[in-house]
Amino acid sequence: MCDVTYPLETEAAVRRRMLNMCQDHARIVVDIVRELTLLMESVSNRNGEEADKHSLEMGKLISESKQAKSRLLEEIASVGSLLISRESFLRLIFEVEKISDYAEAVAYRLMDLEKEKWKVDGKYMAELVEFMTMVLEQIIKVRETMLSLGFNPEKALELSKNVEQMEKSLDEKNRSLDLKILKSNLPIPAMLLMREILNHVEMISDIGMNVIDLIRLIAIYG
Repeated sequence: MCDVTYPLETEAAVRRRMLNMCQDHARIVVDIVRELTLLMESVSNRNGEEADKHSLEMGKLISESKQAKSRLLEEIASVGSLLISRESFLRLIFEVEKISDYAEAVAYRLMDLEKEKWKVDGKYMAELVEFMTMVLEQIIKVRETMLSLGFNPEKALELSKNVEQMEKSLDEKNRSLDLKILKSNLPIPAMLLMREILNHVEMISDIGMNVIDLIRLIAIYG
């Protein structure tokens, strides 16, 4: 009777599995940003009950995202040096999770804005919701770019350029809205909180571009 030797898992198979897990992690984070957008709309409409509902749902998704991150880190530790682009994947995992962290920070500040009942002119909240919606669209495109990485790296590079164009529009919108808030007659605490919310939403967009840069690295170098 002879011994049967089974082939070791290939680097390509490990890479595919890691990509699938990263894509699932990104899906959860997109859902978090979507719930944040709905939460912001609820605060804008002064609907405290709806805001509480979306805040609770966000909490569940954030917990799910942290679990997905832990599984990814365990997976990377288990495959060791078999994954050539290990460092790029590690950076990708942490950057995607940062989006969740900033979304959570925005949610806390929105709930503070809701509880304090400051009189914030509806036009500023409406523009903030519009900006948040643009960021959501960008993060959705980031995930789509990541999905294409699994079957067509060249397509991923092409899609990354579209996200880059979106970033330019977001930067212009952010600067415009920030100036409007500064020139407003909002109570000082409300003005500071609104600017902080805007800054954190902008950070979500910036981190989305960091993710795109890492996707490009993986697409080019494998």
